[in-house]
Amino acid sequence: MNVVFDWTVSFAQLCFVLAMACAAIRMLLGPSPQDRVLAFDTLYLNGMLTLLMLGIRSSTLFFLEIALLIALFGFVGSVALARASVSNRFMVSGCDSKSVATSASNAAMRRSPGCSV
Repeated sequence: MNVVFDWTVSFAQLCFVLAMACAAIRMLLGPSPQDRVLAFDTLYLNGMLTLLMLGIRSSTLFFLEIALLIALFGFVGSVALARASVSNRFMVSGCDSKSVATSASNAAMRRSPGCSV
């Protein structure tokens, strides 16, 4: 391979790693659960793209297969988190964890004034 291509792949890998670091910070400090889910999507997507760059650089299919598995598991995780957020099982916007009853058998949930459960 030529020198320009090597530098381009290295620069792309550096950008993906920086994007992963920003997504990890957002996942830890996100103000809402939806922000954390979006950061999780960004994190696995950039991880998958980093592995694709490694596969292009090394000219092997091993990294491409791992990137495919990361994409599959990341998609399944995103769908599971989205489904849980729609059913309000763990992502409750506007509520703290103390305002929602934790027992599944308790039909009457306690509500705070700003809670939208």
